[in-house]
Amino acid sequence: MNKYESAVLVLEEMANLLDMAGIRDWAEGLRRVGSYSESEATVLYSAVLRMYGGSGSLSDIVLYHDGKLLKAENDRFDELRSKLYLICR
Repeated sequence: MNKYESAVLVLEEMANLLDMAGIRDWAEGLRRVGSYSESEATVLYSAVLRMYGGSGSLSDIVLYHDGKLLKAENDRFDELRSKLYLICR
């Protein structure tokens, strides 16, 4: 699996976790970025890296469902968030 394919898979798994927590805007945003073609991989990587900066960024997301913190899902989301950053940098 190449760098592009890895990024797309991580983006989709992250989007699924966001959907489960009802964070649809971020889920849609990640899927939109993940829909770039392989020939646009550098655009995908740049778009992802921009999501990590500032307040309200990808780094600030915490998953809840019905007011309850989703511990296992947050742990997995954090792993994926770190992995995605390393793939795209």
